[in-house]
Amino acid sequence: MGFVMMMAVHSLATTVLMGIGLVAVLGAGLVDGYVFLAVIALAFVAALPVTWIVLRKLGGAVVIQDEGAAPLRRP
Repeated sequence: MGFVMMMAVHSLATTVLMGIGLVAVLGAGLVDGYVFLAVIALAFVAALPVTWIVLRKLGGAVVIQDEGAAPLRRP
């Protein structure tokens, strides 16, 4: 899977997890800069396995194509 695809999925997963974490923290009444930074760091790290799982699931469905070359399918 390409690096660009990995970064795109990771940024989406991080954004979703960060949003869930911040809503939970704000709902609990923890309004502090350090708590926000902890949620952001935790979301970034927690998105790594999510990215790996999503890319494994998409592995057979994504066609990798080089410029000017015939499409290649991953086995």
